[in-house]
Amino acid sequence: MFSRLFKSADTKMAEAELKSERGGPHAFAYGIIADDIRYRIRHNNGAEVKARRKEGLTYNSIIKLTAKTILDQELMQGRHYVYRGVLSMTGQPLYSLYASIVTEIEVIPGWSEELGRKELDSMREEIKASG
Repeated sequence: MFSRLFKSADTKMAEAELKSERGGPHAFAYGIIADDIRYRIRHNNGAEVKARRKEGLTYNSIIKLTAKTILDQELMQGRHYVYRGVLSMTGQPLYSLYASIVTEIEVIPGWSEELGRKELDSMREEIKASG
């Protein structure tokens, strides 16, 4: 019960990073998925954040990887489409955030530009086929 009242230091730092990202160039997209990110970093008393910190990830990387996981699902569900293959006004900023995350090499350990391009191409194909 008390774990819900008192956040760990890692959870607080991750939430502070989320807050700073919400003020950045992808503020609108982060605003759409912020509740989901917050839920995931708080879940299980911040166990995922702690585990990723032990792997050596920064709080910024943790937030972006969590956002990428959520965006993978959001962009493939079809809720952010006008019609097949065309993203809506909420889908476009979400895709833009997704593209910036997968092309940012330092966010994901073991990631390369080539993997980022393949991931982006794969998402574009999913968008064309979905909606």
